[in-house]
Amino acid sequence: MFGPKIDGWILLLHSYPLFPSLSSSSPQHIGECCGWLKQKLTEMNEEQYHIIHQHQEQAVNCVVGNIVYERLANHGPKLGPVTRKEPLVTRYFTFPFEEMTLEEEMEFLNQPDKMCHFLAHNGWVMGDDPLRNFAEPGSNVYLRRELICWGDSVKLRYGKGPEDCPYLWEHMQKYTEITAKYFHGVRLDNCHSTPLHVAEFMLDAAREVRPNLYVIAELFTGSELIDNVFVNRLGINSLIREAMSAGDSHEEGRLVYRYGGEPVGAFVQPSLRPLMPSIAHAMFLDVTHDNECPIQLRSALDSLPSSAIVSMACCATGSTRGYDELVPHQISVVKEERFYPKWNPSSAPTSTGEVGFQSGIIAGKLALNKLHQELAAQGFSQVYVDQVDADIVAVTRHCPSTHQSVVTVSRTAFKNPKTHQYSNNVPPMFIPGKIEEIILEARTVEREAGSYKKDEKYINGMPEYTVEIKEHVPMEESAVVKHAGVTSKGRSEFVQEIQFQKLTPGSIIAFRVSLDPKAQKLVGMLRFYLSQFSPKYRRGSVPDENPPEVLQKPLTQLMSKLTLADMNVLLFRCEAEEQEDGGGCYSIPGWEGLKYSGLQGLMSVLADIRPTNDLGHPLCANLREGDWLIDFVSNRLKHRDGPLAQVRFTSFK
Repeated sequence: MFGPKIDGWILLLHSYPLFPSLSSSSPQHIGECCGWLKQKLTEMNEEQYHIIHQHQEQAVNCVVGNIVYERLANHGPKLGPVTRKEPLVTRYFTFPFEEMTLEEEMEFLNQPDKMCHFLAHNGWVMGDDPLRNFAEPGSNVYLRRELICWGDSVKLRYGKGPEDCPYLWEHMQKYTEITAKYFHGVRLDNCHSTPLHVAEFMLDAAREVRPNLYVIAELFTGSELIDNVFVNRLGINSLIREAMSAGDSHEEGRLVYRYGGEPVGAFVQPSLRPLMPSIAHAMFLDVTHDNECPIQLRSALDSLPSSAIVSMACCATGSTRGYDELVPHQISVVKEERFYPKWNPSSAPTSTGEVGFQSGIIAGKLALNKLHQELAAQGFSQVYVDQVDADIVAVTRHCPSTHQSVVTVSRTAFKNPKTHQYSNNVPPMFIPGKIEEIILEARTVEREAGSYKKDEKYINGMPEYTVEIKEHVPMEESAVVKHAGVTSKGRSEFVQEIQFQKLTPGSIIAFRVSLDPKAQKLVGMLRFYLSQFSPKYRRGSVPDENPPEVLQKPLTQLMSKLTLADMNVLLFRCEAEEQEDGGGCYSIPGWEGLKYSGLQGLMSVLADIRPTNDLGHPLCANLREGDWLIDFVSNRLKHRDGPLAQVRFTSFK
């Protein structure tokens, strides 16, 4: 009934070389042809048998893997006994009919008016090509049981355009326009499973209603190249990234470095520059709605420090309802029927149906969100991540205009302190500059408010934990910092040594840091020079009441007096030319020497480093390790007479 059919003309075409004329062929010849045909059909049948056998093996493996995850695995939901509500195998299709036997279902296959009501569930396929529709002809995803399906949705058949299904396109367009009318932003859930031409059409309709629509997307294609195809064609503003995907504090810090902005010390880019490869802008969340509960995988104490790490990223950030209240289970977007509790700022920890500042980490999250907003508004666009030890992550947000910094130290608690022994010896930190204040210090503490019990009407969190928090704390009143003093560690003349006394697992502290007075004076003088070249630099002030004459003259005026010979000395001069005056080109240890001893030798290298912010380049490492290159540029002009002496880059003492 369901077997394949063979086109007789195609069969004749393939058999023609064996019998050019059936009428003139002998019975022996016809028998040979029939034997050849039987052999070919047997080979084709065996080939199809092996293909179907592979499909069956894959289907069995997928079914077994799904059962093990859902009912046996420690990291799975552990659904328990098999019931009608929780069957052993997920149903791939839904239909509006009563339960039937297999024989009755087979009879439906001969009734087209009823067959059309069998609908395939939607979902996603691990490792599949996101640009391919897994429900179209040629796909064996459903047969091989490779689909991780969602029982609350079905796969819609849009076709190639509105003409293939006018009602569906019109209905979804209207829904999209209503959404854009009432919301400033949308989230494209499972964006990689939506046909690109459909998403383009719907987003065009949404932007007709709201041109500045903010579009974020859940996009897990497994390839940045394919990610960028979706981002560019759909005009996605941000891609969702999750801190919950980190297995330890080191990986969590790496995610902040990757998605959280430019590195500290990044180059100032020119207004016109070549296009360079980059990753898509991120919306960094501590947890999303379809993630497992962090408390189940880590500990309740980790919620606050992980939120602090996320909030220090220089990108859009977000969270999911229930994270701040410390709800110790995943809130199902399909099966959950309880209500969220109402907001009451003065709510008691044990209040039923209410949450307030005493609930979970809400007070700490509010302070962190305010800090995140402040840093973005004030231009703290650069990020540096320091892995202090296995559990402590320090994240610095730096403002390249004012050279102020905010340093947040978070002690994560991926493992429960009740079952895991954390070290009491917290290593000290050395923070260059002057600590102006402690912006906030907070820690998660246990209190006597009873243990968690799942409420029948409201989605409740763990009442036994809350946050102790203090904001804008003078250094001497800190409960976390034991000692802060000035040290001469390294080359810096002003470094604060920080020692901790109560940076327990689940604790955070944030410092506001500025340059020391001497450095501020020199930066102001440097910006005085730079402001004449670009509006990107704020005009620096000159501290002295009577600045030297050289500071009062713009560089263009000084340069106008240079001869061509002077310009050659300032910009070029190869190794042989420089050696005539007893010098040579600057050599970078572990790399190579510059091609010219003049400024062009340095600028040629910087031109390659700047577009990619390659701060790991040997030249950048040489600048971080000492002032030798700066002194070289200045000193080679030190003994020159005339205009070159005034052009010389001076080291102000």
